[in-house]
Amino acid sequence: MKRVYLDINPQNLIWARECARYSQEKLEKRVEVGFNKYHQWESGNAKPTIHQVYDLVRMLNRPKRRILQQGCGSCPRASLT
Repeated sequence: MKRVYLDINPQNLIWARECARYSQEKLEKRVEVGFNKYHQWESGNAKPTIHQVYDLVRMLNRPKRRILQQGCGSCPRASLT
């Protein structure tokens, strides 16, 4: 079966992770990919598969359309630390 990679705005991944209050390290363990791989997604140097994106959506409890959209959302909760 061919893998399908999604071209996702890296800022949307960062937004979703920060809204869910995950560090990169904590999230990469939950997604079961290496730190370098997840870091590459957020830096735009690699693309996640469609299955990895669906895993992220479930883990981060963020709307799929917000992660897949071209623009970047803002997270009002991210500033509450």
